[in-house]
Amino acid sequence: MPKDLVFVIDRSGSMEGEKIEQVRRAMDAILDALGPDDRFDVITFNGGVSPVFGQLQPVSNRQAMARARQVVEALVADGGTDIERSLRRGLAELSTGNHDRPRLVVFLTDGLPTAGETDVDAILAAVDASNEAGARVFPFGVGHDVNTRLLDEIGRQSNGTTQYIQPGQDIDTALVDFFAAIQAPVLTDVSLRARGFRLDEVMPRTLPDLYLGSQLLISAQYTDSADGRLELHGRSIDGAQRFTVDGSILRRGEAHSFLPRLWASRRMAELLYEARQNGGDAAQVEEIRALAWRYGCVTRFTQFEVADDGRVSAGYSNPTGDEVGSEAVGTSSDINAMSENGNAGRYSGGNLEMVQVADRTFLHDRMYWRDTTVPEAPADVLDVRIGSDAWRDLIDAGAADFLSVGRNVMFQWRCRTVRVSDPALFEDVEGGAPEVDALPAELIAAPAPAERMGLLPPEVEPQSKGCTIGVEGGDELPAFALALLFLIGVRRRLL
Repeated sequence: MPKDLVFVIDRSGSMEGEKIEQVRRAMDAILDALGPDDRFDVITFNGGVSPVFGQLQPVSNRQAMARARQVVEALVADGGTDIERSLRRGLAELSTGNHDRPRLVVFLTDGLPTAGETDVDAILAAVDASNEAGARVFPFGVGHDVNTRLLDEIGRQSNGTTQYIQPGQDIDTALVDFFAAIQAPVLTDVSLRARGFRLDEVMPRTLPDLYLGSQLLISAQYTDSADGRLELHGRSIDGAQRFTVDGSILRRGEAHSFLPRLWASRRMAELLYEARQNGGDAAQVEEIRALAWRYGCVTRFTQFEVADDGRVSAGYSNPTGDEVGSEAVGTSSDINAMSENGNAGRYSGGNLEMVQVADRTFLHDRMYWRDTTVPEAPADVLDVRIGSDAWRDLIDAGAADFLSVGRNVMFQWRCRTVRVSDPALFEDVEGGAPEVDALPAELIAAPAPAERMGLLPPEVEPQSKGCTIGVEGGDELPAFALALLFLIGVRRRLL
């Protein structure tokens, strides 16, 4: 799709030296990469605002391209930083012309607002009010002397993304790589609808545009049957588009076991962002801790603490309220990264050992590898000894991956807590290994082909109604909640 772009580039005094040199190199490469039917302008700013043209120019205009290159080559860094007026000017240029085109603003700054309007809330309100065209704004913060709340909110309120370039990182590489990713929009104004079933907690909440060569990852929960269909709506060069996927592909099975953790990471990022803005109310903190415990999310904000007796608990530290500085930039960068990525499958730090299997997290808690869905004091535990017939029956029933975590392991299986012990590890323990129990037939029934690990086979599923998976220190989560993945590969032509 042909697009309209405005580049808003900081040339204040703090950009002097290598920074402005890298911006020159990056803009030279980006101007080369513009599409033949694109329109553009370059606005540079310090204490004043200087558009190259004052209105969008077609890339096919050779004189305009030559003029833009001359201005970029002659950039000189001096003066203050008027963020509000420069962004409003760029958005005003995009409010005219053909609104069927994607409209993008690439905004780069290395400093705080020092000229014109300097109040962050006032700048955010003015920028939002000026974006009549619904343009996507992509802020780049260079270094640590930027206001992260300002840049994060500008990106979020326009459905763009914010990136931070740490001291020592190459500005030109970051800009050129970013532009390569958004160079060719193929689907805009994207939305997802479920027909015949309900989706909850869709992440991201506002879906981004889709670009050539990229993928769109949407994670969500559903708690009822997914036998309807998924519809992805958007707008392409040919107008309104709709893509459908049969919902029956969303079956509970091991192939989907990574999805809940992907969803949890994104949900946690959303909660952390909110907690950073409001200081974190009790409900937010409790949900963050519960997600961290259930899915093993180790971040700079969530930790697992090991007491002297070996007991493991979930810890939490609120994201810094600082808006400027290295800690603020690190916090924003980490939360933005969590919005896109899951967590590693194995972790070891200090006295903590953690392993993630399928959609479960196991922590080495005292003598056992304990599945975090097991309550701290489970009311009804079934004991099995390693190597016994019951142990082999669990393997045949589909629990082999859980049993392989360790020789002493405790996990939820079909809504019951199973504790597997190795007598050899209890030789020096008073009382020895726990006595064994007989396992109910439903726990060792052969798994159905599409059964998700830990859930009942279809023939006994009615017994599982109301079964919940406990979360340490928080509310209980539905046992049948499963994150879903909707992925679209995009080629040169939409089929």
